[in-house]
Amino acid sequence: MARDKKRKKHKKEKKEKKSKKSRRKDSSSDDSSSSDPGSSGDERDHKRMRTERKLKKVSARLREDRTDEIAGYTNEANPFNDPNLTQRFVWHKKIEKQIESGVDIKELGLRAEKKKAENRVKE
Repeated sequence: MARDKKRKKHKKEKKEKKSKKSRRKDSSSDDSSSSDPGSSGDERDHKRMRTERKLKKVSARLREDRTDEIAGYTNEANPFNDPNLTQRFVWHKKIEKQIESGVDIKELGLRAEKKKAENRVKE
């Protein structure tokens, strides 16, 4: 019970610090967005959180397509000593920028990647 109270207090303190920081950034920045009453720190935080959730979903879908071997090598037996050799690499920063720019999530999925690969082979 006391532990829960401490956690709540700690979370509350963190929120207060975070809001103070965002207020400082808003007051110190000379952007036109900071003078706009419609754009607040809460909206930016919400947008960032939404982007992160979408990023997690897309990267999880892309990583689903796994193989047990790549060119005859496994995670345990490969000359590169790479324990993640068979895992698909997902470029998180690239996907995050695409989501922020407004690209549809369906265009970032596994099907879209396969279609792109097929088009490259055709060319």
